[in-house]
Amino acid sequence: MLNLGSKQTSIVVMPEAGAAIVGWTDAGTHMLRRAHPDAVLSGNVRGLGCFPMLPYCNRIEDGRFTWNGISYQLDPGFGDQRHALHGVGFRRSWNVLSASIREVVITLEHDARHERAQRWPFPFSAMLHYLYLNNSLRVTLTVTNRHSEPAPLGIGLHPYFARPPGVTLQFEAGGVWMIGEQPLPRQHTSVPGEWDHSNARTVGDARLDNCFTNWTRRVRISGLAAGITIEADETFRHLQVYTPPNQDFFCVEPVSHVPNALNLADLPPDQAMHVVQPGATLSGSVTIG
Repeated sequence: MLNLGSKQTSIVVMPEAGAAIVGWTDAGTHMLRRAHPDAVLSGNVRGLGCFPMLPYCNRIEDGRFTWNGISYQLDPGFGDQRHALHGVGFRRSWNVLSASIREVVITLEHDARHERAQRWPFPFSAMLHYLYLNNSLRVTLTVTNRHSEPAPLGIGLHPYFARPPGVTLQFEAGGVWMIGEQPLPRQHTSVPGEWDHSNARTVGDARLDNCFTNWTRRVRISGLAAGITIEADETFRHLQVYTPPNQDFFCVEPVSHVPNALNLADLPPDQAMHVVQPGATLSGSVTIG
């Protein structure tokens, strides 16, 4: 584990567990949910504070997709999942390139050989940069296509926030994907009034596991011990919001593409995965503070 921050701030990063953030406290305030002790021991990112998603975000239906006329079958991201989920990065141990009290740089190589091809068939390299500056954490994800041909790539950030009574969420978006019985996009529409968060709305007013499109790339969370603002650059074109019932957390996830993008016919280019040329890079930053 690595620790960065200041006298009053501690951000614990776990390179050996998917490059996840175990927790983040600022003057005694938890900026992310508290990690489950058993998740820390086992390295289960679903019980930690935040983890990166790459080279794709959210779900790929049944783990199947076709690219350039070739069909691929992926294994699930989690053992109890029917669909491939959240990519490769959270399942791997990352290498520490540099570390200090202000920043951590860690890297990952995916050669797409043997069993790793079942997790993602195209080789890539990734770099994750955590920088604590001016009481904020900037997370920069960079993924480079190491395949001999153009390949789809996507990046996202999956933070978990505590959910005490009265916590509110505020963001602006122009559209949203409705889901079916399975939590997969089925229809794109304007944002219904009861899902409109342009004014702060209490988390849990609506049960969401939906991808919002055309958002302004800024989120405000209030009602915690400290207010939190999330700002993302233009690479993160969409916002996945997850408010599961009867849970003590919720998720606000800046992502570069909509879920299951590889299987959605006639998807607008700005909602699809990026197609990255050999040796080229997809990069983006999210700031939380």
